[in-house]
Amino acid sequence: EIVPKFSHSVMTLIQGDVGPFKAGQVTKVPLWLAVMFKNGDKCSIETPEWLDLEKLEECREEERESPFFTALPATHIFEISNILLDATSESIRNADQIRSILKDIYDTRQAKLRKSVDMFFQEEYLTAKINHLQQIELSSFRPILPQAFLALTTKCDRSEEHTSELQ
Repeated sequence: EIVPKFSHSVMTLIQGDVGPFKAGQVTKVPLWLAVMFKNGDKCSIETPEWLDLEKLEECREEERESPFFTALPATHIFEISNILLDATSESIRNADQIRSILKDIYDTRQAKLRKSVDMFFQEEYLTAKINHLQQIELSSFRPILPQAFLALTTKCDRSEEHTSELQ
C-alpha cells in the first residue's frame, strides 16, 4: 500500500487496473509500482504490519525454539522485506534491527533445512513433508537435490542387489 502525493484516475496495466489515486489516500498497488513511485518521490510506502520489530522478534524466537519450520507472517517475506528495506529504510523504524532479525530467521531456517536434508538421506526416507518453507528457501537447495537423489537411488539399487544376492 502507498500514500500517493498525486491524484490520477485508474491506471490500466498488463496485470490489471490500479487506482484511482488520490493524494493522501491509501491505495493498494503492486510492489514494483510502489518502489517506482517512491523512487520518483510520488508516494510514501506504508510499512506492512508484519514488518514490525516486536512481531519479528517473536517469530525469530518461535523459529529458534521449534524443531520444525514455523509459519512466517507473510508469503515471500524475505524478498518483500529486502525490497522494502532497500527502498524505504529511512521511514521504517528500527530498519537495521529488522534486517538483522530477518537474517537470523533466514539463517536459522537454512540450518534446519540443511539438517533435514541430511537426515532425509542418511535415514533413507522415501518421502518428506516440508511445511511453511518459502520459495527462496527451497531454491537455495534446488541445485543439490538431483545429485542427492541420484546418490539415494544408487544406494537403494545397491541395497536391492545385495538383498537379491542373499536370497
